Amino acid sequence: MPIARLEAMAMGKPLLTAKAGAIPHIIFDPENGVLLDAVIVDAVEEALRRLLSDAEYCADVGRRNAAYAWERFEASQVTAEIEALYREIAALASE
Repeated sequence: MPIARLEAMAMGKPLLTAKAGAIPHIIFDPENGVLLDAVIVDAVEEALRRLLSDAEYCADVGRRNAAYAWERFEASQVTAEIEALYREIAALASE
């Protein structure tokens, strides 16, 4: 998950991003913004027009993104999840 997307979400912004890597498993269209199948001029233009024409949608998505980013990806949350994985691996290794 690219950090720039998490930073935008944490700042309450809707996203406009491509469906690449793990992004479609974390960011959902239309809940978090717009996911593009391909980054081509026409698709980007259409998505930008959609976002720019609906301030209420962008505000709703922004609030949802900020809450989601801080709840799910805040450093202490991610650290705790990684620590739990290491403990699980260490327990398996000691068996």
